[in-house]
Amino acid sequence: MNAFHFNVYLTYFYFYSMFGWIYETTEVSIKKHKYVNRGFMNGPWLPIYGSGAMIYMVVALPLKEYPVLVFLAGMAAATILEYFTGALMLNIFKVRYWDYSNQKIQLHGHICLLASLVWGLGSLLFVYVLHEPVSKLINKVDPEAINVTTFLITCLMTYDFAVSLRKALDLRAALLQIEEYAKQLNDELGRKKEQLASQMKDYKDDLKERYEESRAAVDKKMQESRKELGQKM
Repeated sequence: MNAFHFNVYLTYFYFYSMFGWIYETTEVSIKKHKYVNRGFMNGPWLPIYGSGAMIYMVVALPLKEYPVLVFLAGMAAATILEYFTGALMLNIFKVRYWDYSNQKIQLHGHICLLASLVWGLGSLLFVYVLHEPVSKLINKVDPEAINVTTFLITCLMTYDFAVSLRKALDLRAALLQIEEYAKQLNDELGRKKEQLASQMKDYKDDLKERYEESRAAVDKKMQESRKELGQKM
């Protein structure tokens, strides 16, 4: 693969990353009634969509004559990508960038049946509607323009990723500190609870002992009173 062909694939990756960012940001912003940047990075790109498009090109596009296989292959491949991406980002940054825990059929909050079905429909949309006109459009662009554009976007995205990564790691450090503080607080509360339980037990035992002593003294006094009364009679 020569440099130009590599840059063409980079162009596909960047195009679909931006397309995915526009789609998700628009959808979520409408639902939240405010602007929400759905990307891990600051710029207008969601690399998971670019990666998903690359996967569609590899596993779904060759099956164009078989729509059912396009759906199944695209759904399976994109779901696997989404699961491992979500798990990796959670382990590294201690943050969920999406969460399907409220869905009935889901796995660890990273994937769910509904999202997988959407990925499958996305593969059909990609193969039969979207990719062909996008491919024709990109093929009409001057090769030199593609080379320059991909170089500039690569520089911007690399810088954006570095800045976003640093922020995410700072956030991770802050979350770890909060987690450690919460653990220490929980341990301290546990110790206080044990101390209070021990003190309450000692107080209860002491109260019981005093009650028994008082009761014994009262019984003794009553016996003495009965004895004195009997003698007088």
